[in-house]
Amino acid sequence: MILNERQLKKFKSLKWLHPHSISGAIVLVVGFLITASSIIGNYYLVNSHFLHVYLLACALNSIFGAIILKGPPDVRLGFKFGIALQLSLVYICFRVRPAQLHFALNFIPLGWLDKLIAINLLVLVAYFVIGGIWTLISSKDLLGNPTPRRTFWIIIIGGVGILFMSIYPMQLAFEGEEWLDCITEIYPLQRQGFAGYVYVPTTWVLAIVFFGITLEMRKICTNKQLNLYGVGSVVGILILTVMMQEYHIPYVSTQKLFIPCEKPEESSLEFWANDALDFSTGAQKIWSRILGRSLVPPEWHKTEL
Repeated sequence: MILNERQLKKFKSLKWLHPHSISGAIVLVVGFLITASSIIGNYYLVNSHFLHVYLLACALNSIFGAIILKGPPDVRLGFKFGIALQLSLVYICFRVRPAQLHFALNFIPLGWLDKLIAINLLVLVAYFVIGGIWTLISSKDLLGNPTPRRTFWIIIIGGVGILFMSIYPMQLAFEGEEWLDCITEIYPLQRQGFAGYVYVPTTWVLAIVFFGITLEMRKICTNKQLNLYGVGSVVGILILTVMMQEYHIPYVSTQKLFIPCEKPEESSLEFWANDALDFSTGAQKIWSRILGRSLVPPEWHKTEL
């Protein structure tokens, strides 16, 4: 994003020493480092306490943001939903983080919290879907504020995106820790895949997008700049993470959005979901065409991780 002199002056005048700003800077820097290192196939950071630093900064940034929240009711509501989504994703990333980062003692049983987070994500999905349909029908949001009809598809896509991100939390919530242990036996690097290619990049991009929205609200960037910046970030990171996870750790991790522990019976709903939501197969086919050969599991995974 290129700022002109007036925009740059406003940008420099922001309260950079506020806890929200400091935690946000940590999120942007550490999130970038973890995401970039995963993209190049280096898992040192995602396997280290850098991940804990990132998740703590991300949670604090959301909480501090909620405290200083200002603006019209519809804007505040949008940010509140964004904060609820970010905190939910941070929690899920913590739950599925690499095993070497687990604490020696678990002081709090987390099963009930897993279910609460899953329900929260489903509420967000319902809000986005209903809100999108209502916008299409009435040209208003759910609070009655005038909203262009053409934005309904953006709202619906947001709801679908959250729905896809909710599948893992739903499985964890209702199948428990046994599900996570089971799939990591099948896919030994799945925890690295979850953290390095799914939840850190997603929360990082979400933080970037909300930072961009605040800049636009302060007239530091234009709506066009925000759209280019936001769409470019989301699409770019999505393509990179999907493709590079499959390049670096194929077969020892998976990008199926629905991962059953046991092989589902043919013609069952689980079988259909397992097949329809499998992004690994498509990415492997693309790499096979690019490389002129099939991908193979990394030989180092048993000794280095």
